[in-house]
Amino acid sequence: MSNCSVLSHLGPEPLFIDFNADYLYQRTKSKKTAIKPWLMDNKVVVGVGNIYANKALFAAKILLIRAAHLLTKKEISNLVIQIKQVLQRSIEQGGTTLKDFLQSDGKPGYFAQQLFVYGKKDQACTHCGQLIESIKLGEDSTFFCHSFQK
Repeated sequence: MSNCSVLSHLGPEPLFIDFNADYLYQRTKSKKTAIKPWLMDNKVVVGVGNIYANKALFAAKILLIRAAHLLTKKEISNLVIQIKQVLQRSIEQGGTTLKDFLQSDGKPGYFAQQLFVYGKKDQACTHCGQLIESIKLGEDSTFFCHSFQK
């Protein structure tokens, strides 16, 4: 992407090899912002939107409001793995159908069935049974389990 001036300011594709724990860890060192909105910044990595950030951070057991610079290298490594797995599974299952979105062939995406926190406010966490909470971070609703995610 760096060869195209229009795209040169964008972060790497999350499924490409240059999106890895070393890259992400180096980028977090000086970032005192919450990990979730920072992760959704296309200058950091492209294609990790609200739903996938919620899912990956939940799978990595990372509280979405933690400051990015406080994450350990081990947590970042696990987060990178979870982001890649979440996106790959979503692709394999045709995406995430919410409301009336359909694929080009008219079929829904089935990845929405894999969402354990997104849109689940006041429902029991699948891991610990505590209620899922929701807050606004920027313009996005953020869903998390305060007990399961640290």
